[in-house]
Amino acid sequence: MASAERFALFPCSLTHAGGDLDLAQMQNFSITPGSTVDRIFAAGAVDPKAHILAYADPQITFGTQDLVTYFAAVSATAGLKTTVGTFRLQERSDYDGVWESSTTHVTWTTAAGHLIPTRLSCSQDSNTGCVLESRLVVLYDGSTVPLVHNTGVDFSTAPTPAFTSEFFLGPVYINSSEIKGITNVDIDFGINVSAVRTSGSVWAKSSAIIQRAPMITFTTLKADVTASVNMFLRALAGTTAIYLWKGSDAGSRVAVGTTSHFKLSFSAGVWKDDTVSVSDNNDGTVSVSLMNTGTISVATNSAIP
Repeated sequence: MASAERFALFPCSLTHAGGDLDLAQMQNFSITPGSTVDRIFAAGAVDPKAHILAYADPQITFGTQDLVTYFAAVSATAGLKTTVGTFRLQERSDYDGVWESSTTHVTWTTAAGHLIPTRLSCSQDSNTGCVLESRLVVLYDGSTVPLVHNTGVDFSTAPTPAFTSEFFLGPVYINSSEIKGITNVDIDFGINVSAVRTSGSVWAKSSAIIQRAPMITFTTLKADVTASVNMFLRALAGTTAIYLWKGSDAGSRVAVGTTSHFKLSFSAGVWKDDTVSVSDNNDGTVSVSLMNTGTISVATNSAIP
């Protein structure tokens, strides 16, 4: 028996020039139509007389742990141009089952879009590993309403939930030397996208990257990590590499020497101290931000030193 009112997360799909990006390890998604409505008040009236959709900036944000599948299709610096996108919710079954097997599920579909990674966060002792957050800028293809809510959908041919990959906090290296005591890493991919409307269109038809300003922030227990150098800003020497340690099903971690770990790297940039914090009898921490000069590089097939 259908619950009629309870729905839960299900894999999403994004079609692109190279095929389909099926994300079977979805953590969350949020859909925002982004409508701007003109409420029209006639002269002398205190109540609105009409409502017109002036324009809309729809977007979908979502999170996944599966960095392998994601970065096999999506560029960390350019994102991914998509055509059809499908975000799914699966209907729960009351009492006599878990999920409904009939055509009772719901989807939200897009006709075109620009997918960009936004943030990747990892903390020591997190029991859910690293989660990558992304944003789909929904675009108008010139004929189809850019965002559509569908009901009574059959999921029999949809991708099924599956485990592919999960990553955990790993070491940070600067100029081939490990920064000890890392407890947290936060990667902001810093991709600034501009989607524009022209010729009276209600929805944007094109999207372009106008700026890239990645920021990597880490927290360490090693209070002398930046000793005897300028706290305000200083040059990074050599290559900077942020590693995330791949998890092992029915185990803990894949061996460091195996070429299956996540690595973000860049060859030039600067770093600065953000905060130095301590309270009571707890360990002190130092938070440091890294800013690259040029572009970053991302791989999911690296060995950890």
